Amino acid sequence: MKKQVLFYTPFLKVGGIEKASIEYLKLLKAKGVNVELLVDYDMGSQNLLLSEVPSGVRYHFIKDQRLSRFIYFLRTQAKTNRLFLPFLFATVIVSDFFLYHFKVKKIIQRSEFDLIVTFYQFLPAYLTRGSSAKNVIWLHGSVEHFFSGLKNLFIDSYLKKLDRYDKIVTISDEMEAQLLELYPALDESKITRIYNPLDFDLIKQKSVDNTSLSVIEKQIIAKPYICHVSRLDEGQKDISTLIKAFAKLKIDPINSHNLVIVGTGPDIQKLKLLSYVLGLVENIFFVGNQLNPYIWMKQADVLVLSSKFEGFGLVLVEAMSVGTFVIASSCKTGPREILAD
Repeated sequence: MKKQVLFYTPFLKVGGIEKASIEYLKLLKAKGVNVELLVDYDMGSQNLLLSEVPSGVRYHFIKDQRLSRFIYFLRTQAKTNRLFLPFLFATVIVSDFFLYHFKVKKIIQRSEFDLIVTFYQFLPAYLTRGSSAKNVIWLHGSVEHFFSGLKNLFIDSYLKKLDRYDKIVTISDEMEAQLLELYPALDESKITRIYNPLDFDLIKQKSVDNTSLSVIEKQIIAKPYICHVSRLDEGQKDISTLIKAFAKLKIDPINSHNLVIVGTGPDIQKLKLLSYVLGLVENIFFVGNQLNPYIWMKQADVLVLSSKFEGFGLVLVEAMSVGTFVIASSCKTGPREILAD
């Protein structure tokens, strides 16, 4: 009898977690496992990876588009106005409570799952209830940075919830060490480090495929440039520091490089304004989410990861796999395990 797996992931937008989840879904299907996919947020047209969900994987969105976009709006507003935080927390807590009882619980109980995989550190611990299935959680970010600011009030509750899981997966050794430092009582035998999977053959194939590029994008990519690929979220990715460093580089009139920023996110307008204030609108190109970011990595002279914290820094491995030089901030966790120095 085939194994039954319920796989939870937060989004199907373009991102490191989302791409890794797609690779695991492919691996599970290749092993003959029956998989159901539970996606927390339905972002409509931004669900670019929906088309890459393997055939035969049944998927469900927990939150509909209206609720998903409202929560995303609250998160964006809360970055600059903390008055939105109580509304954000209340909306997520209340919606998760009702959606678990009226939607998620039915999905869990309808099938006899052997394994439930929670592929995110937000820890929707309700997935561990009402089923005899084994539970695995995959952590994807620096735990100490994840609980900065007001979130630090919840760190003890979060860490204790980890005890509900049969297995805890970290994606870097540094993350595992950090977790044990924060929660020494955690059963160390539960923790396994597994680096995120990558299909290097597919990446190399896509890195020379320019069919998805518009005429304007082909003009941009033909000129020398520095590349950055991420979700445009200043709290983690610190793209503003990269832009300011690029401004200093452009002081030299001999330097002909542009800066190409691949991705979108809550701080895109703030970053566009910064590039305008620094007089760099003709040298910095925001090309948005790209289903094929690998051609942008391949054609770049260098890829820069400027993050304050990461889980692993998958984009560094992707860029190096197509022969592009990389530079990364010395942040927790991941880059130290990828780069030589």
